[in-house]
Amino acid sequence: MSSQNIELGLKEKQAFVRSMQIQMLEIVLDGVDNIGVRSLRALQSHKLIKKNLNPKENVDLDVLKDLQHPRRVALPDGPLVIYLTEESEPKRSILDLSMLLFSESQEIRTIVFNYFEKKSLENRSFCTPKTASIMNSHKGTLLSKTEGEWEASSVAIHDALNEDILLALHGVQQCLVGMPGIEDELGLFVNRLLYPTIASLDSIRLPVDNPERNQGALIQLLDELIENSNSLGGLCSSYIQKIGFLPFSKEYGLSIAVKRWIESNSDRKLDVWKDIWDWVAIEKSPLSSYHACSVFVFFPEFIPSGELPFLWRKILSVVRYPLRDDDCELEPLWAIRRDLVRHYTYHLESHLPGMDGAAIACFVWWFVEQVAQVLFPDTESAEFYKKNWIEPALELSSRVWLDAGAPIQSSCLRYVTHMLDSPWAMSLLILLGEHIDELLILEQRDEVYSKFNEALIMNTLRSKPFPQERSDRAVIALEYSLEKILKKWAACQKGEAKKFCDELLLRRQRFGTSQVLSEALLGLGELNFIDQLMVCFDIKTAVLTDISIAQRVADVFADKRWRLKVLHCVETRVQDALIDALWLFVIESGGEWAINGPRYCAELCEKEEDETRRKQLFELVVHMSLSANSVSAVNRLLKGTQKAEFLSYVEEYRTEQSNFSVHYPAWVSGKWRSLLSNMYVR
Repeated sequence: MSSQNIELGLKEKQAFVRSMQIQMLEIVLDGVDNIGVRSLRALQSHKLIKKNLNPKENVDLDVLKDLQHPRRVALPDGPLVIYLTEESEPKRSILDLSMLLFSESQEIRTIVFNYFEKKSLENRSFCTPKTASIMNSHKGTLLSKTEGEWEASSVAIHDALNEDILLALHGVQQCLVGMPGIEDELGLFVNRLLYPTIASLDSIRLPVDNPERNQGALIQLLDELIENSNSLGGLCSSYIQKIGFLPFSKEYGLSIAVKRWIESNSDRKLDVWKDIWDWVAIEKSPLSSYHACSVFVFFPEFIPSGELPFLWRKILSVVRYPLRDDDCELEPLWAIRRDLVRHYTYHLESHLPGMDGAAIACFVWWFVEQVAQVLFPDTESAEFYKKNWIEPALELSSRVWLDAGAPIQSSCLRYVTHMLDSPWAMSLLILLGEHIDELLILEQRDEVYSKFNEALIMNTLRSKPFPQERSDRAVIALEYSLEKILKKWAACQKGEAKKFCDELLLRRQRFGTSQVLSEALLGLGELNFIDQLMVCFDIKTAVLTDISIAQRVADVFADKRWRLKVLHCVETRVQDALIDALWLFVIESGGEWAINGPRYCAELCEKEEDETRRKQLFELVVHMSLSANSVSAVNRLLKGTQKAEFLSYVEEYRTEQSNFSVHYPAWVSGKWRSLLSNMYVR
């Protein structure tokens, strides 16, 4: 029989391919008794499986229907249900409600969907707007009885719920309440919470997402808070939820909001002192202590007679972090917020190259306060979870961020987030510059005086240079400087203490322009160690706040004579600080600096004689080259006259880096593979 060429139409070809897919899948699943329920529903939604593999369901409908059922374990709202079975010896059973959306039973799917829908309507922070939208769009088909209609919707809603960052926060809270015996679920929710996908965040909208560029919206929001608050405590609560997660300047602070609210409610009999500190006790957040202090610092007339010692204790609990102080009960709560802010900043900046630094920082400060208030309301829990959750996450995210080297738009908020251990401490010190004389600190105990002095000096050393041109209206408190309070403080000192304050004031004023800063960098070797570190800090600050200021400073690095005379000779900590500032400039500037920055670091590496230091510098070269997406500096070391010195470091570095590279965003993985190919050189 002769063969014939058979021309198949498009529909026939599609039918043939689909038939083959189904047959192949049936062969693969032959003998398989169990398959993941999500995979099963996904296959069924595409009609790629005919075999009856419906999973067994073990759901107590009475418990599922009744939110107040006596066998339910009392939990906050969230994605889990824990209940006791009806056996002679009851056992705890844990239900992940999102998995019940895959149930064959329309009744079960309806109960679960209605729960999630109801909670999302009652509480806007229960899930993201994106999840709520997906639920709404798939509601009709999910609740359908028709086979083949609801499976795809169950997958879509389940995936949205499992990716949702806000629901993960509620899941962690439920697990902590439901402990012990729920460690596996806790681990899953913690991982989703600490490493959120960008897709889980992109629908969250803050009332003001970039206050530096949208002052009009900030003013409008402040007006609405004052108008709509029925009590002083209510105003404070609304303020900290909508605005108070950032340390705003006096024009937008809680102090002015309180003053305006009191003026518009002049017919009421108020005890401002009691009302605000009662609110602080209820809020249980260190931020509330900051805001309360800001009110009485700016308006001392609200302080009752005899209460100044109490106020100064509260002020010190804010301004002395991160200085070690056994009397500072808020230290662990400040610390966990600092680490969370840096972790989420590193995570988001690594995934969002080119984005607005102020917008990222604003979102991070808001979200960290949501997390901290829900999960870490007391110092004991904060210390435990900081050590076991936050510090490991911060170590990972900081390494990925360094390797990513994502260019991010400069802003004051970005400087605040990256450079300051406690913007709250520095902000309160800035506000104190207005009325510190009226707060009679010189009449307080010697311990209060000495602790405040230490906090002021340390924060001044870490502050950005005092600007030559002073702003009359800033948005963030730290756009102002510590100049006013340092002048007042110096005026009431004597002897060596006054001399030191005056010198510190001159230092901060002197480095306020790019010209002076570049001149200081040129003569860095002639400065003392403290001034050298201060110059390095100021250069990095300039890169984070305004890259145009840093350009003139960066030109100094291009001078080979300066590199040989200064960069090669300064103390290690100063050298590292300079390289750190240069690395940031390379990222933000690109162009020729993407080649020159790593090359300058390679020069240092080649000339270093100490093996430990040479190894550190080699890793810096590789790290800077990865960030700059350049391989020339690495090739220079691995193919140069001293390549034997460096080849021994390669395998160790490659192995270590591979442990981190699995966490890279896709765009960073591409750079890593390119660099990796150059590290096979022998």
